[in-house]
Formats: sequence, C-alpha cells, structure tokens
Amino acid sequence: MRIQPSPACPPEKITGVPGAGPETRTANELLADAQQVLATALATRDRDAPGLDAEIVQAADGLTAAQTAAPSDVDRGLGARWTAMHDYTVGHTGALILRLATIAFFAVLSLLPLVLKLWRGETEQDRRDVARAERERAEREADIAIAVTRAQVRTATETLRAEQQLAATRLAAEPRPRSRGNSNGDGSWRRTAET
Repeated sequence: MRIQPSPACPPEKITGVPGAGPETRTANELLADAQQVLATALATRDRDAPGLDAEIVQAADGLTAAQTAAPSDVDRGLGARWTAMHDYTVGHTGALILRLATIAFFAVLSLLPLVLKLWRGETEQDRRDVARAERERAEREADIAIAVTRAQVRTATETLRAEQQLAATRLAAEPRPRSRGNSNGDGSWRRTAET
C-alpha cells in the first residue's frame, strides 16, 4: 500500500485491501510456514506434556521427601561444610585431584618468596641491613665502654677523695709534736729539728 499514489493510479478511493502482488505472496508463504511450525510445536507439546508433567510431579515429590527426611537442626557451620567437602573429595577422584592440585598450588605460592630470595642471592638491601645492624651493635658497645669508663673514673675519684679525707682526718687526729726551742738570748726562739 502506497501513501502517495502515482498519477497512473485510478482516482477512485483505495480500499486498503492488498492485491495479489509478489509481496503479498511472500507474506502469505511466511505466514503459512509459521502456522505449520506452530502446529508442529503444539502437537509435540500435546504429545510430550503428560510425560513431562509426570517427571515434574515425581521430582517435586522427591524434593518434598528429601526436605521431610532432612533434619531441621543441621549444622551449617564451617566444620560441617569442611567435613562434607572432605567426604565428597574422598569419594570422587576428580574432586580429589582438584583438591590436591589446589593445595599444591598454594603451598608453592607460600614458598615462592623464600625460593626467590634464595635464588637471587644477597641484595643491596640485605647488605644495607647487615651494615646497619653492625653499626648499631658498634654504637651500643661504644656507649657501654663509655659508661664503664665513666663509672671507673667516678670510682677512682671517689676513692681518691676518700683517701684524702682519711689522710686529713688522721693528721687532725694525731697529736702535734712540740718543738724544742733554743733561746737566742735576745728573747726570740728558734726551732730546732727533732732527730
């Protein structure tokens, strides 16, 4: 159907009913094919529906029976899940191989830093760490030696001071010897050394 008719079209009113042209024939063939496919699908559904309905009812009954038989207070924690996984992997070879491969992969992955460190040898950072530790140890030893020397000097100073005080105390406690004096005759005295 054309929106703008050509001048060759008759001037009377167009009815909108398609004619018997090639487009109409193609559309009618497509419609017939679709109706045939629909009829085949409906026939297949009608033929297979009772068997599928019976399977659905049987599966629903099995599900209901399993839900009824399952205990309601089942442990759903990590331990129960781990036990279930273990039981499954022990019973199925494929799952066991996958589990062992996963364990081996993560074991190698956890050992990878150690292997890489051993493989590459000593690095600049390792040498710096060793030098820093040696320097800190030497500084600690120097600090200890300085502290010991200061303590020894303090002890020696205290000992010397104590000896001086002891000597001074002894001198103060000793009686002073009297000197014998000789008179010069002019009234002055002179000391004579004791022998």
